[in-house]
Amino acid sequence: MNKSKISEKLKLLINKKGMKAAEIVEIINLNSTYAAKKICNMNQIRLDEILKGSSPSFIETMLILQAIGESLSTLGYMNTKK
Repeated sequence: MNKSKISEKLKLLINKKGMKAAEIVEIINLNSTYAAKKICNMNQIRLDEILKGSSPSFIETMLILQAIGESLSTLGYMNTKK
């Protein structure tokens, strides 16, 4: 399976912040509005899929970035090459 570039960038940011997936899901669920939860119900299983390479939707990306204290513009300037 080809890994999503956004997925790779999100994983790098999360690792850089030293956060665990469970923490991110908890933050998202605590801070999301009812409307956001109706559109995107982020759970541990879905976040694990994203971190393994599945392509996230725009709203999933935004929720993850907000939970780790980053903005969408951060993704544009990241280099995922090792």
